[in-house]
Amino acid sequence: TKAAKGDLIRIADLLEHFKLKGFVVINKADLNRKITDEIKEYSKQKGLEVLGNIPMFEGFFEIINSGNLPINTGSNEVRESFSEVVRRIQEKLKKEEE
Repeated sequence: TKAAKGDLIRIADLLEHFKLKGFVVINKADLNRKITDEIKEYSKQKGLEVLGNIPMFEGFFEIINSGNLPINTGSNEVRESFSEVVRRIQEKLKKEEE
C-alpha cells in the first residue's frame, strides 16, 4: 500500500541515520503490483534486501484473533511465503553469527 511505502521510507531513513542494516518483507504484495514494484525499487536503491513477499489473504485477523499463526493455518501460498521469509531471516542471522 502507499502507507507501507511511506513507512519504508521513514524506516530506511532511521536505519541510515543510525547506520543499521535492515531487510524488507513486503506484506500484501499482490494487492497493488505497482506499489510493490516501487517498494522493491526503493529498497534496492537504499541497499535493503527484500527477503520475501507475503500475499494478501482473507481471514488473517480471524486467525490472529483465535491465537493461531498464519504460517500454521493459512493457505498453502501463505504458509510457503511465511516459511521462505523465516528461512531467509534465519540464514541472515546465521551469517551474522559467523
